[in-house]
Amino acid sequence: MYCPFCGQQQASKSAFCCSCGKDIKFLCDVDKTGTSGEATGKSTLELFQTFRSVKEKERRACFKKKKTPSKDNLKVVKISVGLMGLKDGVLKTVRGTVLPLLMRPESDADELQRAAEQKMKTFDRNVHGGPYVLLYPDGTKITNIPGTEVPFTLNEYKEAVGKAYQRITLYICTAEDFFTSSQETSSESNSSDSEVIIMSPTSAEFNAADTLVWEPADGESGTDSAAPVLFSDSQEGPGTSGGVLETACYSKYTQLYAPIVIEDKDDSDSVECSHDTPEDTEVDQQSLSEITANLALEIDHRAVSRFNICRSNIWDGAVRGFKRATFSEKKDILVKFSDDEGRFEEGLDTGGPKREFLSLLMKELNKRPIFDGPVESRYLVYNSTAIREDEYYLAGKMIAVSIVHGGPGPNFLSEDLVSYISGQSSFKASVGDITDEEIGKVLQEIQYSPSVEILQDLMIRNKNDSSVTLEEVLMFATGVPCVPCVPPARMSPLPRLQFLCSTTSTFPMANTCANILKLPLLDTYGAFKANMNFGINNSPGFGCV
Repeated sequence: MYCPFCGQQQASKSAFCCSCGKDIKFLCDVDKTGTSGEATGKSTLELFQTFRSVKEKERRACFKKKKTPSKDNLKVVKISVGLMGLKDGVLKTVRGTVLPLLMRPESDADELQRAAEQKMKTFDRNVHGGPYVLLYPDGTKITNIPGTEVPFTLNEYKEAVGKAYQRITLYICTAEDFFTSSQETSSESNSSDSEVIIMSPTSAEFNAADTLVWEPADGESGTDSAAPVLFSDSQEGPGTSGGVLETACYSKYTQLYAPIVIEDKDDSDSVECSHDTPEDTEVDQQSLSEITANLALEIDHRAVSRFNICRSNIWDGAVRGFKRATFSEKKDILVKFSDDEGRFEEGLDTGGPKREFLSLLMKELNKRPIFDGPVESRYLVYNSTAIREDEYYLAGKMIAVSIVHGGPGPNFLSEDLVSYISGQSSFKASVGDITDEEIGKVLQEIQYSPSVEILQDLMIRNKNDSSVTLEEVLMFATGVPCVPCVPPARMSPLPRLQFLCSTTSTFPMANTCANILKLPLLDTYGAFKANMNFGINNSPGFGCV
């Protein structure tokens, strides 16, 4: 018998181990019917199995793998919902209204609409309580999966669009806005698209397809007369009828685009046109007011371009409005004036604020640097800053919009400038149009000189001495116009002269880093002096403008 704790063999069946002293009397309590080897083996096996089961439970409890749910069995997913509103007759997304929303993947359109409506009402107080419609990002109502007849569910839409749930964004809008947008879309399509019916022509019509039916002019003989053109599915001869479509516009077309017939009279070489177009004469005889009125008819009063104008800075507000991407000359203009603190003036623009804004804009345009001259007779002048900012084009757009939309025209432009723009050759400028005081004074003295002698004295008095000074020579050669100390203190290297042959240059040259003045070799002193004066006067050095 062995001790199960220390493994020491026991000489007798004692209650305690002689080696480790532990209680081993349980080894003596064996079944008397069996052998000691069988009883010991059976007890050891049971203990081992018990020990193994306990350790197996402990291992499973400590090393059990956590199961992660698959993507198909997710309980909730996160998408985004936003708000759409009616703007300029079109449904557009409202900025800053997109919110996250947790939904089940199997949610349908009705469940998603109710959850989105509740979410928007909770976190956005601007959302009112009207009935709402769930929309796709393109503004269509959500009923089926796009391009199919499958009813909408969130997981089906996710598979069809090929995006993750986090990248899906749906929108809601009021039923009133959705109905209004649908009506405007249908009315535009009905007004712009006309029904086109294509009929199969007969062989006779096909052979005569290049023949144009037209009416002869008054006083001319003709065998054919204009008649309405009839199209029919069963058109086989003159006696058939049914399914007839009369085209009244076709006769008008034949009048405008009829062939020109030239006939001989009395065997002479003179020819005359048999068809006149009085419409062209009528167009040429339109007055300016009629042209402006016709342009005003093109304005769409159902769409507006908004202008928020501060009265203390009309120009900046106008520039922002005209440069806005949504601005269009064919839209009506809606103006709101505000003060310096941003408070808007009460009232609705029904035409008065718009005309006031256009009048103030023309006054501001008169003060812009692209114009020069007297206040009531301005000319266009060059301005590099205005060119970079595209102010010339913007001024032309403002003038055109003001005239067509009922505002004043550019009444401050010079008559000569308007004549030149309109193609007239007459140009009668006066000395008073020149705003430069010095130039204007000289021109007035020249204009009012009573005799040639006084004019010569005036020219001599204003003649500039072109001879250069020592300061200008030093500035040209060294970059320092220093006369009291020649050469300037601490100048290294010292100034020196070099000479140029006439083939290299006939004008002086300088190297201000090496302090070298290069003089040309010319035939006469007069030529040398003239070239030196011209070269130095027209070549300013450092610090000169």
